[in-house]
Amino acid sequence: RQRARFPCRFILVASMNPCPCGYVGSETRCTCTEHQIQKYRHRLSGPLLDRIDIQAEVPRRKYVVTSSEQNHGICLSTALLKEKVIRARERQSNRYKACRIKLNADVSVRVLKRAVAMTTAARTLLVESVDVLGLSARAADKVQRIARTAADLAERERVEDQDIAEAVSYRILDRRID
Repeated sequence: RQRARFPCRFILVASMNPCPCGYVGSETRCTCTEHQIQKYRHRLSGPLLDRIDIQAEVPRRKYVVTSSEQNHGICLSTALLKEKVIRARERQSNRYKACRIKLNADVSVRVLKRAVAMTTAARTLLVESVDVLGLSARAADKVQRIARTAADLAERERVEDQDIAEAVSYRILDRRID
């Protein structure tokens, strides 16, 4: 009858195969039955998945040796991406200055609802996505946070339907769990 709280901030990066053999959806033939795939995916509970902000499928790629010129190009795009992220973080910090909070990930649901100014199309897509995918309230909040961040990266004041679509696309395990 006691309660303990252990506050912490961490980033969880995890991975899993798409099926027990690891080949479903790839060029290599999968040997798993549909039942085995469903059983494998159901090992992750809904409440656990709700707490994972971004769930993305990373397709298998062929190994390719790149030249130093290609690597240099990657560094340049990484530098540009870094600048974009810095500007998005500044936008978020300015938005929540009164709350003494810096990022979309850190705001309460109440503050998030006020901060996520959506177009009508975006709100409609969010409602439809929650209904069709059967997302929980927690997952819907995660979608809004990610959509707000996508809009910040695009330097937009309002969340648009493309931001919601992008955020919903990061809920891949929610779509496949049932």
